[in-house]
This record gives sequence, structure tokens and C-alpha cells, in this order.
Amino acid sequence: MPDSLGYVQTRAGREFGWHTHPYDELCLIADTPTTIGHAGEHTSAAIDTLYLFKAGERHGYWNNAKQSPRLWVIHYHGDDALEAAVPMAQMSPARRVWQLTAEQAEIFKAMHVRISVEQSLPHVGAEAAQSAWLQLLLIAIIRWSAKMPADITPRLIDVELQHMWQILHDYTGEPAGLVATLKQKIANYDSLRHRFKDMVGDSPARMWRRLRMHQAKNLLLESSLSVKEIAGRAGYARQHEFARAFKKQMGVSPTGWRKGVSHTF
Repeated sequence: MPDSLGYVQTRAGREFGWHTHPYDELCLIADTPTTIGHAGEHTSAAIDTLYLFKAGERHGYWNNAKQSPRLWVIHYHGDDALEAAVPMAQMSPARRVWQLTAEQAEIFKAMHVRISVEQSLPHVGAEAAQSAWLQLLLIAIIRWSAKMPADITPRLIDVELQHMWQILHDYTGEPAGLVATLKQKIANYDSLRHRFKDMVGDSPARMWRRLRMHQAKNLLLESSLSVKEIAGRAGYARQHEFARAFKKQMGVSPTGWRKGVSHTF
């Protein structure tokens, strides 16, 4: 079952040093290379390299002055049924690194979006759907590594819709609405927004507001930032306004969401 998803635009020269967490992580490196901490060593990670870090396994990234990759991340707890279907726990760290083709990387991103949509919207059977999409993705990764066809994961969204999805994520920290930005960056926005709503079940503007909350939720779970700092990253100038919006959408306060979750940084 996916715990959280991240779509992170890192900055040139920045790093996120060695750390661990109590769940498995899939991480796809996109757009530019970087240096990844894996199996106790610093290794060069090319574009479209996919890593699986097991729970409790140290990892991190270090960008040089010209590197600013996007990280497509899925954190999850693998249950017995999932491990039986896709036995990755027994793989050595060296076997849990895959260089994807451009097409495979696009499929990974499309599956990531599908899982995120199920997590963001109150769809019937959303939790079961998230687990099903994740299992299909893990099976596809195993088949790719064995040079087998993975036709269980066809392209699920087209390039234009994926581009809009990425823009929504890029601007989750902006305090104002997003429609003006979308119209500026996407020439056919007025027609594309209808296709977007058909795909995810919500308008781009409403989905943007949901993604802001989910980014905040992920930071509460996975970082040691204060609630005030997270509010700022979610585009809120006042902590109490963020807390009110968070509780309205998630049903619990930011502090309540974080309570009881363990971190190691």
C-alpha cells in the first residue's frame, strides 16, 4: 500500500544527505543526472535511473552546480501478498537499480500519476486501486529487468496531460491561484483542462489545491520541518490558515497527522 508519493524538483547544488525511513522507496531520476547514495557509496545516477531502497536502508542525493533532477518517489509498505507476488526483498542492492528506457520511464511516471490521483480524490475503492496500481508497477519493473514485455502497463496519460500534471506540482508552493499560470504556459489550456478533468475526475485548479495538501502531508511524514515551515512551502503565509485548510481536506490537524510517525534523518 503506498504511504506517500513525491514529485520533487530539486535545486542545483543542493543535497539531501544520508537518511533512512521505515518504508520502501521507489525513486526515478528525471531530467538531469545526480549523485545517489546507495549501498553505502556515492554513485552517479543517469537520467531515467530507477532505485528501490528497502525500509531502513541509508540513501541520499547530492547535486552539483549543474544538476537539478526531478525525483519521482513512491513510499510504500509491502505486505505479505505484495512480496509474494513481486519478491524484491531478497534482491541485493545492486539488483535494485534499473536503467529504464525513455518509454519505460514515461510508463513509470504515468503509473505514478494514477496512484497519486487515487490518493488525492475520494474515489470508491481508492485504497484497493492504489495497491493494485503499485503491484502492476512492481511487476512491470521486474519484467523490464528480465527483458520481458510489460504490456500490463500501457501509456495511461498523454504527454500534454502529463505536462500539465508536472506544472501543477511545480507550483504547489505558490500562494495564488494557478489558472493564469496554466494559461501562460499551456497554449491550449481551455481545451486541455476538460481532458484533464475526464482523466482525474477534478479540474486542474481543484487538483492543484489537493496536491498542495498532499505535499504538506508528505513533508509532515518524511521531514523534520516545523508546521510553520511546511505551511510556507505549501504557499500559506499564516500557519493557522494552513492548519484550517489541512484539517478540512484531510480530516485531522497537521500535528495529528504527524503524531506517531517515526523519522531518521
